[in-house]
Amino acid sequence: MRTEDERVGTAPPPLQPAAPRVDAVAIGAAVCIVLGWFVLSTLETEMGGIRLSFHFYDMWTVLAHPSRLLTGVADGDRLRGVLFGAVCLAVLAGAVLPQASAGGRLRVPYLAPLILMLVCGALLYEKTSGELIAQTGPPDALGAHLIAFANTVAHRLSAAATRHISLGLGAYLAFGASIVLAVRGVPRRHRL
Repeated sequence: MRTEDERVGTAPPPLQPAAPRVDAVAIGAAVCIVLGWFVLSTLETEMGGIRLSFHFYDMWTVLAHPSRLLTGVADGDRLRGVLFGAVCLAVLAGAVLPQASAGGRLRVPYLAPLILMLVCGALLYEKTSGELIAQTGPPDALGAHLIAFANTVAHRLSAAATRHISLGLGAYLAFGASIVLAVRGVPRRHRL
């Protein structure tokens, strides 16, 4: 028995490859990350009547000069913010672009925003908790004792200043959304 297409002489259209499915949860998480990184503040410093806000794209500047947490981002630091903002956008684009069939494998781009935030947090902790003045001379020299005293004073001042620095809403929103996105990258059979 012939089909209608065969009787008319037309062949059925060739099958088109299926378009990659859009992951709505991943897109929603990415929107929350964009809000957390670019709109809401990630870090806030409040001392007296002064309030400074830092976005996640300012993180390169803060890592290069942790003192900016107390003085604010200078005009000369804007290029770092633009460049790190471009890196952030590239990380997000890689995470939300439709993934080719991963075949049940871990989708690493989904982990990238979380990894970026964890690395920045670890670097910031390392930069702000280490010795501020390096010892260069022999340990028994007067200079070594002065450097140790200066580091003690600097750490006490730093401890006093850190009480005025807190995470902003953007950090919480972006971190939570990054976790959601990372979980989306784990194959279903391996999810908790």
